[in-house]
Amino acid sequence: MASGDKEKEIMNRFFEARRQWLDGLAPFIRPGRIIDLGCGGGFVIEFYLRHFPDSIMFGIENLLDRLQRASVRNNPNVHLVNGDIVSMPFRKNAFDTVSFIYCLHVIFSLQGRDAVMTAFDHAFNILKENGRLIIQDFHKPEPQQVRLVLKTDMARTKFIAFTDQFRPRKISYTMDGDHIVTDIANAIDFLAAYRAKSEDDWHEFMIETPFFLTESEIFDALTQIGFTIEDVKRIPPPVPADLDGLDDIEFDFELGRKWIQVIASKTI
Repeated sequence: MASGDKEKEIMNRFFEARRQWLDGLAPFIRPGRIIDLGCGGGFVIEFYLRHFPDSIMFGIENLLDRLQRASVRNNPNVHLVNGDIVSMPFRKNAFDTVSFIYCLHVIFSLQGRDAVMTAFDHAFNILKENGRLIIQDFHKPEPQQVRLVLKTDMARTKFIAFTDQFRPRKISYTMDGDHIVTDIANAIDFLAAYRAKSEDDWHEFMIETPFFLTESEIFDALTQIGFTIEDVKRIPPPVPADLDGLDDIEFDFELGRKWIQVIASKTI
């Protein structure tokens, strides 16, 4: 299979998996006023409209071009807002359901951990009492030291470049010859970047990570704000990890990026 066809197949499987994950959310949604934070082009809002056509939908997205391409923008029940999740322009106790679908890792990558905490605070404030919070996203593996063996000069050069250029968090590691010891999240981010097919792809990997918080950190943050955790589901990766292009690096840990679904409620 040609490289382009393989990438297209992976993306199709990814979006089909996301559709199935969203369908599983329907029992947890409280209809009425529903908002998707970081709505992009309205993929999640389309799902909400299918299941809850009489509800009023809101979406907030900081990239205007995505909102302009949204197929739902002309629906009279949909209100799209160009803005930043971290400074949401909504009043308190306004929504029955608030969702973060595949966006918290982007907030972490671009604005840091404090911005994620602020987004959680805002979500709590704009929810009505007994309203529901929905999260679907990657989650960071719990801390674990792992070993990489870099067998070529290119692998060693790229690892040093990764530690210098990676922006979402500081990369701590120890090096002994060809052997690197670092946290598993750092190792997985490096291996993903190592397979970049162009300088533009490499740059994208340097500014964004799928790993924003560990599962336990998500739970702690939500409960400290005042949320009650109602349901948790660990979601397997939609496609198997691709090991192509990693022949010159040895490792013995699982490579896949895992997802988590968290359902929480605002109880006062």
